[in-house]
Amino acid sequence: MQIYNNIGWLTPEIFLSFGILTLFTYSIFFPHKSGIYTYNNFITRISILLLILNIIILIINYNYIGNNTYIFEDLLRVNKLIYLSKLIVTIGTMIILIIGPSINDRFKQYEISMLFVLALLGMDIIISTSDIMILYLGIELLSLTLYILASIKRNGEFSTEAGLKYFIMGAVSSGIFLIGAVMLYSLTGHTSYIAIENLLLYETNITHSLGAILIIISLLFKLAAAPFHMWAPDVYEGSPTIITTFFATVPKISIFIGLFVLITGPFMGIYVQLQPLIIISIIFSLIVGSLGAINQNKLKRLLAYSAIGHMGFILIGLIIGSINSIIATLIYYILYIVMSIISFTVILIQKNWGDSPNIFNLIGLSRINPVLAITFALCLLSIAGVPPLAGFLSKYLILISAVENQMYLVTFIAITTSVISGFYYLQLIKIMFFKDSNHYNLKWLADITYSNIYNIKLHTGLILGVSLYIIITTLIYPTPLLLIINESIVSTLI
Repeated sequence: MQIYNNIGWLTPEIFLSFGILTLFTYSIFFPHKSGIYTYNNFITRISILLLILNIIILIINYNYIGNNTYIFEDLLRVNKLIYLSKLIVTIGTMIILIIGPSINDRFKQYEISMLFVLALLGMDIIISTSDIMILYLGIELLSLTLYILASIKRNGEFSTEAGLKYFIMGAVSSGIFLIGAVMLYSLTGHTSYIAIENLLLYETNITHSLGAILIIISLLFKLAAAPFHMWAPDVYEGSPTIITTFFATVPKISIFIGLFVLITGPFMGIYVQLQPLIIISIIFSLIVGSLGAINQNKLKRLLAYSAIGHMGFILIGLIIGSINSIIATLIYYILYIVMSIISFTVILIQKNWGDSPNIFNLIGLSRINPVLAITFALCLLSIAGVPPLAGFLSKYLILISAVENQMYLVTFIAITTSVISGFYYLQLIKIMFFKDSNHYNLKWLADITYSNIYNIKLHTGLILGVSLYIIITTLIYPTPLLLIINESIVSTLI
């Protein structure tokens, strides 16, 4: 009876599932006849409405949920951290959907809208799971959707190449995950997190550790953490920009929460064996992310390497494992999502740049639209960690946690690579504000971009404004964000 009483906590997933079925059924039986643009808008607006209702359900459940509650014989778990994570990925997906249709209508936007919602269901499953096989099913639902999204531009050579590369690498990653899961199951006889945790706390051997290591490697691949990052620059560059925006933000936080739950739960008994792997990944991510972006002229590839470097910072907080470090990590991730949305929105607004923008496309932006240039510049400075912007707070909290736990080498590498990465962020600002327009005729650039830049949709401008407000004010008044995250972390550890 308790199983059925707890089903109410799965209302967001149930609601999303019925919404997805309705959207796909409608698109099959009522194909567009009144024009692709009208059909795009209709399906996208319904998808946004579906996500708004889902956000309301999540907020209501967040206010009533207590500590850990298990559903379906420990297959799924809910608490405040899980609901907060779902809320973050749902809001992120909704924002990208709101930005996308007003900017990019060159292909069937309604397909993207439905696939985003389907990917969100996979993310919710990953976040809620308390069983290795359910985790695998959630990852596969998310991954299969991302493969399709990467190659959604069917006639585009780069998009098709990106989808194929991502599919091959993703298939290898899934195979590694399954091998690790089989090794754990063959020794423990369980796939439930609780059962595995109880067994590994008292009895471990090399096979247990190897199985867990393979699962962690698979998840590090999904996070694009070095040295498992090979797919990220090519997929970011080859995918349509609206898809790259999605890749770079919300799916990774669901994988991160899945990794966090594994390390602090079933794999806690073999934490010592897993720590070297994650520390190596941290060091590689910091170095590859900072050095790899220096010589990049393609803006999306540069942001891909930047994301790899940020993943190094995020993993620092995860490997420490204290409440303060996890709070710092979640703050870092939330602010990183906000900054990424600003960065990619600036790219999306420029229709004439296409899906493969060059950093020199930024020449003259400060003279064509000073407000947009200043917004992007503040975002880049925040990503670099310049005070008093939000990026400084997130990096400061991570590094303080690392120093308190005597991770001096990792801290030194993180600070050094942050200084190096500041070079290419400042280079972009220099190009926007100070670069001579010898490569481009400024009047020609103004003529072709005037209508695209000054005719920014109201909702896109509001999203940029709110995001910039968060970046500027978080360091001044971080208390609300700290309280919410602290409450969520405490609820999941009790």
